[in-house]
Amino acid sequence: MQHGSLPLHGDIARVARYLMFASGHERQALATHLSERATTLCNALGRSMAFSEAAQAMARGFSQALNIDLVPDEPSANEAAVARRIRDRKVSELTEAIQTS
Repeated sequence: MQHGSLPLHGDIARVARYLMFASGHERQALATHLSERATTLCNALGRSMAFSEAAQAMARGFSQALNIDLVPDEPSANEAAVARRIRDRKVSELTEAIQTS
């Protein structure tokens, strides 16, 4: 998994439509590159998989590979606060980058 993402289905190259390029040729080159090097879980398995099924399979795999028991739970108050601070910092950084470009 790259960047923690696991596309379940869809057009893997669609991200190219939302990025800035100097030309349409560069956009198409990236779309082609992505199509050749990345895939979705549906394409890899040859069948659709619901999010819940994929999440359960990943949890089982991590549990087995790491020899740990995973227990579903809600984030603690401290974890939620840390997540909010990270989100707020990232939004601020992105907003600043957009305003200065």
